[in-house]
Amino acid sequence: MLSFPYAFTIIGVILFFLILPLLVKVVMDRKKREEMKDRDTIIILVIITVFLMAITIKISNLIFLSWHNNILSYFF
Repeated sequence: MLSFPYAFTIIGVILFFLILPLLVKVVMDRKKREEMKDRDTIIILVIITVFLMAITIKISNLIFLSWHNNILSYFF
């Protein structure tokens, strides 16, 4: 069984790889209707997705550090 912080990070990675193709697919479908101006939209969506992934990893690291310090405080 994985500890909570690792499971949270893994869930964030899975969401990242699920959301990114969906965003690209939505933009590509829109691109079929409109011409090449959606390239900027793809770049913006990728940046937003990477930013959300970074936030997820940061939150999981903060949870892990507080969880780790609580365990250490029981021993010392």
